[in-house]
Amino acid sequence: MDQSSPVGVSFGVTIPRDIANSQINGVAFIGKAGVGKTTLAQEVAKLYRIPVVPLAARLKHMVHNMLGHHNISYTTDQPKETIRPLYQAFGQFMRDIKGPDYWLEALPQQYPYIIDDVRYTNEVKFLYEKGFYLIHVKGPSRLASEMLNPNHSSEQGLDADHVAQHVDMVLYNEGTIKESLDYIMDVLTFLPWRKTDIPFQEYLVSAMTRLRKEREKDGE
Repeated sequence: MDQSSPVGVSFGVTIPRDIANSQINGVAFIGKAGVGKTTLAQEVAKLYRIPVVPLAARLKHMVHNMLGHHNISYTTDQPKETIRPLYQAFGQFMRDIKGPDYWLEALPQQYPYIIDDVRYTNEVKFLYEKGFYLIHVKGPSRLASEMLNPNHSSEQGLDADHVAQHVDMVLYNEGTIKESLDYIMDVLTFLPWRKTDIPFQEYLVSAMTRLRKEREKDGE
C-alpha cells in the first residue's frame, strides 16, 4: 500500500494490535521536531481531561536550574526553538553517562496521561511495553530550517523497522489540526483505556460530548 501523503491533507494508517484484553495507560506521540506532536497532544488531553507529561520536562527543569532561570517558563517565556540545541546537548549528555532510559525513569506511575515528545527508538519500545498507544506523526516541520538539526540523534532512527513494529498509528499531519484530531479521536474513543476516578462510561461519554461540541462549533 502506498502510504505517501498528498500535500495539504491529514490522514492516518492504523496498525492492528492485540489490545482487547489489556488497558491503554496513555497515548505517546512520536516524531521529529516541528511536525505537530505537542499541538495534537494538547488537543487530545483537553478532550479527555488528562495531563500532558513531556519526557523532556525533567531535562528542561534541570537545564533552567543550571542557568539560574528558576522562574522562567520554558513553554511561554522562553521560545523552545532558541534553546533547543542546549536541551539536545544536555539530554544526550545524560543519556551517555546515565544510560538511554535515564529520562524515562522519571515518568509518573499514575495513569492515564499523554506524552508529546517521543524522539528516540528506546523510548518507543519502553512506552509500547508500558501500555501506551503510540502515534507516529509525520509531515513537514513547522520550524524554521535554521532551528533544525537533522543530524542530531533525536532526529534519526524513528523510521527504522524496529520502531515501526511498535507503532499503532501513522498520522500524516499535512492538513488542518482538525482533520488530524478527528482521525485520532475516532480511533482513541474505542480503545480499552485504563479507568480513572470517573466511571469509565461517564469518562468516555464526557470526551465524546466535548468532541461533538467542538465539531458543531465548526459548523458540522
